[in-house]
Amino acid sequence: MHARFACPHCHASLDPASMDRAFSALAEYRICPECDEPVFVAVRAAPRIPAWLRREGAVGPHRTPAAAARCAASS
Repeated sequence: MHARFACPHCHASLDPASMDRAFSALAEYRICPECDEPVFVAVRAAPRIPAWLRREGAVGPHRTPAAAARCAASS
């Protein structure tokens, strides 16, 4: 037996096992059969960042080695 929950859009009582699945690069969703809206389920374990958005040589929250060096020098 699966736990049921209410759709946050139309408030229908839903069984997540019977819903269609949808995925984005960062999250997993189920599609509500009543209102056809995506319902957030979980964050994916490994986000899929497109190659054109990745920065090579990223260092921590500073993103680039030069930015990290500037931050270290100012501290």
